[in-house]
Amino acid sequence: MNRSWLGRLLDRLTDARSAADDADRSLAPQPYVLEGQVTLDELLAFRAWGEVLAEPYAPATQAVEDIAARLAGAELLVFLATWCGDCKRELPRLLHVLASAGWPDERLRLVGVDWDKRDPDGLVETWCVERVPTLIIAREGREIGRLVERPRQSLEQDLAALLGA
Repeated sequence: MNRSWLGRLLDRLTDARSAADDADRSLAPQPYVLEGQVTLDELLAFRAWGEVLAEPYAPATQAVEDIAARLAGAELLVFLATWCGDCKRELPRLLHVLASAGWPDERLRLVGVDWDKRDPDGLVETWCVERVPTLIIAREGREIGRLVERPRQSLEQDLAALLGA
């Protein structure tokens, strides 16, 4: 049976909670913030982010269908900070939207930034990121649009509009 992206995400969440519990028991230190290229598994296991990402969100069906119809060739680059309240609000919503739309895992890149909004690979400078979260949609390596901090309408409606641009 082919599991949905969201189903796999929820499975990862369960595994991450178990790993976090094991880490708590072993008193293994964690970095204060996640910086650079971040995997979804790393984010799920980081401090309280597993619970943050588990927050339910029901995206608007029509917008999700529009995203699914327009996602061909699109990549999503997400700049986030593990200390940022806006990121904690928007990232769970984003992941639910992407899961519902069938967004391919390999076309989602998460980049963690430090308190000065820098990353070790210099992607913040390359993409001219000033605030987090910043979601950049690109095709063939060229930006076609971005969302910064909070959506104008809803996350899924704004993403669908950008993908249609």
